[in-house]
Amino acid sequence: MNTVSKVLFTKGDKAALKTKIQSMSKKELLVICDFDHTISAFKVEPDGDLLCVSSHSVVEQAGLFGDEFQKESDKRFNTYYPLETDVHLSHEEREKVCNTWWSSSHDAIVQAGFHRSHILEAVEATTHRMRLRPGAGDFFSKFHGSIDRQLLVFSAGLADIIEGILNSNGLKNVPVFGNRMHFDVDDNLVKFDEWIIHSCNKSESVERVVSSLRPDIWLKEHAGEGKPFNCMVVGDSLGDASMADNLEPVVENVLKVGFLNAHHNKRFPSYREAFDILITQDGSMTVLNMIIQAIEDESRLDELLELFEFN
Repeated sequence: MNTVSKVLFTKGDKAALKTKIQSMSKKELLVICDFDHTISAFKVEPDGDLLCVSSHSVVEQAGLFGDEFQKESDKRFNTYYPLETDVHLSHEEREKVCNTWWSSSHDAIVQAGFHRSHILEAVEATTHRMRLRPGAGDFFSKFHGSIDRQLLVFSAGLADIIEGILNSNGLKNVPVFGNRMHFDVDDNLVKFDEWIIHSCNKSESVERVVSSLRPDIWLKEHAGEGKPFNCMVVGDSLGDASMADNLEPVVENVLKVGFLNAHHNKRFPSYREAFDILITQDGSMTVLNMIIQAIEDESRLDELLELFEFN
């Protein structure tokens, strides 16, 4: 077993994966990457039991607003999380659950009296519960100044908190899209974006962002000028695998890379079906960096393929 991470290619064989990665070099590369437990690790210590906090939990567990605020946050989690992840519910039912959960959580943060200064306070208060995956800095550096690669950090979490976490790790000017806070002239939080990004509407949310960022691309496609992008999506939930589904009009090929962080035996079959490449055991981002290198330089591709187990 390689020391980078346990990696499983889940569809086809080595030749199929090689062909797919080779095809990614033909057009502009758009990388859409989740944050919580994707760029951030799953566990605080790789072999430990304590989990890294999500961007919502940074606010909820920072101790800024007292025990009652924490109790209500825990109550919402215990109520809605089992429903959000219940595979026996329809997508429409889980989407309704997510809308209720995210809305109530955002309302609670506003009503608690959140101030812009609390972003840094919350990030600093939960530093002991946050770790970025090894290789994250190298991953971000591959997009600085590039004209043929574009990165979107796309999260159902709190965009302002994610930016605070990245800044505290020396990672600045990263394009982050998530649930954005709105402050008044006195820096008091007054609302969040009306459009809520949650785990069950990421494909629709990505479409809204990409079409607004690059309207020229959509106009070219509708004029019959072809599909200008290849896309790589990266995430730790099944919903992340579908982030580029609504980009089909402008995307030629999609490579799906997933992190299977927990419940391996239970979730492996569905993750194997959803993702092209699966990284387990709270692995690093080294494999992602090697994929981008192989897309840029085909001579690196065989080295990359040697890391994989093919099932």
